[in-house]
Amino acid sequence: MLDWENHVDRLIREAMKTGAFDNLPGAGKPLTLDDELTPEHLRLVYKILKDNDLAPEREFERET
Repeated sequence: MLDWENHVDRLIREAMKTGAFDNLPGAGKPLTLDDELTPEHLRLVYKILKDNDLAPEREFERET
């Protein structure tokens, strides 16, 4: 599994370098974590994290 993860990480880094993620809709805007797509049992947890300036895993940006 590690080789697969390394491969995917490398592809993402290459895409970032070439600008593949530039100018995406919603870029630079916060994620909406309390919408209808968020499972109901996680909405309160996300709200608490957001209200305390703690990022849920969907907002975590991995350092390269």
